[in-house]
Amino acid sequence: MTRRLLALVVLGISAWLAAPQDANAGHFGRFGGGRGMGGGCGGCAQPAPCAQAAPCAPAAPQFTTMNVTRYRYETQTRQVPVTRMTMVPSTEQYNYTVRVPSTHMEKRQVTTLKMVPKEEAYTYTEYQQVTTPEKRKVMVNRIVPKEEAYTYTEYQQVNTPEKRKVMVNKCVTKEEAYTYTEYQQVTTPEKRKVMVNRIVPKEEAYTYTEYQQVTTPEKRIVCQRICVPTQVTQNVPVTRTVMVPVNPCPQQPVYQAGGCAPCGGGGGGAPARHGLFHRASYNGAAGGCGGCGTPTTQCQRVTEMVPVTRTVMQMQNKTTEVTVNVCKMVPVQKKGTRTVQTVVPTEQEITVNVCKMVPVQKKGTRMVQVMVPTEQEQTYVSCRVVPVQKKGTRTVQTVVPTEQEISVNVCKTVPVQKKGTRTVCTTVPVTTEVSVPVTTFANETRTGTRTVMKCVPTTQMVNQCVRVCVPYTQTVTVPVGGTQGGCCR
Repeated sequence: MTRRLLALVVLGISAWLAAPQDANAGHFGRFGGGRGMGGGCGGCAQPAPCAQAAPCAPAAPQFTTMNVTRYRYETQTRQVPVTRMTMVPSTEQYNYTVRVPSTHMEKRQVTTLKMVPKEEAYTYTEYQQVTTPEKRKVMVNRIVPKEEAYTYTEYQQVNTPEKRKVMVNKCVTKEEAYTYTEYQQVTTPEKRKVMVNRIVPKEEAYTYTEYQQVTTPEKRIVCQRICVPTQVTQNVPVTRTVMVPVNPCPQQPVYQAGGCAPCGGGGGGAPARHGLFHRASYNGAAGGCGGCGTPTTQCQRVTEMVPVTRTVMQMQNKTTEVTVNVCKMVPVQKKGTRTVQTVVPTEQEITVNVCKMVPVQKKGTRMVQVMVPTEQEQTYVSCRVVPVQKKGTRTVQTVVPTEQEISVNVCKTVPVQKKGTRTVCTTVPVTTEVSVPVTTFANETRTGTRTVMKCVPTTQMVNQCVRVCVPYTQTVTVPVGGTQGGCCR
């Protein structure tokens, strides 16, 4: 409502300001030349012109206050009577019918079928199997070998050396500085309360099981490993020393081990020795020769295989029956007295050394292995498989069908009539008198009490929220359409 009033006020002011002014109309020229607005210079007819007067200045619009009645919605709570159905229990008496059983014994005639055995003769057919030999012609497949030439492909391996350039990682040692954390142990004494278990001795009686050893002789089969001597012949290498002739002595006076003295010295080109070792001359030392031109010999080791027979002990299994003492443990119940150590917890304050690890930053130098890629030329053997066509001969087994007459046994089943005797059970009706219980039901009317729920209407006052339109008064400011002065009065 307030927005509508404000919109009307703004439209009125805009229309008043937009109307054209007339110099002869005076102050009320904006409202159509004084059409009854406070008596102007002219009405509907053209009046006499007014006296000439000085032009008037435009007057400012005037506003007035007025009371306006408006309405707004308010939520109110009020009590409203509501009728509700309430379930009320009530007790009533009712009649019901009960079927009461009554049992009595009656005698009745019962016919029972009794099985009576009876012997009778009968004829039956028995199928007997008869085997008869017959000759028949059959086709038999015989395998005949046949030589044929064929061509086959053989894959042969060809190795070709090739040079390739590969990247090889070389390990280069490099020294670098690094920072590491070393945890150092710091010990601090602290007082703590701990529970100490004290051992208190206590005597108690108990029952225990003692296993006593009982020895019983038993016979058992034992498998033993025995050594049996066996003669074994095998070849073993034998090494011996033989004398082998060598080349004649050289011309130069050089002594060789196992050689001879130089020629022209009468069998001894070296100077003569005197003293304790004068007999060990060059002519006879290490198998020397007797003089110039005489062939010399030397010792040489020769190895040859010689058969040798030896006795080898072989392990064999032998089963024997032996008597052994079997020791068994038999449980025996006994009673005794023992000292039991009882643990009693006691609180005690002790001083303990608490070890803490404190990190300490340190610097050091270490050797680092760095992998450096290096190009290297290597030779590889390339293996390829090459197909090669070859020809050969193979034996093929050919199947040749051949007709052959064979004798087969034909089995036939022949029916044979036979007579026999069998026991037949015949049913004979037998009438007997038995006593059977007969139950009859009689209707009996009884009276009982039951609880019935009835719906009773009840009026209750409940709170209900209602939207009510309530009037209220508000003071607003509106423009008025007159002025206090003007050109004409």
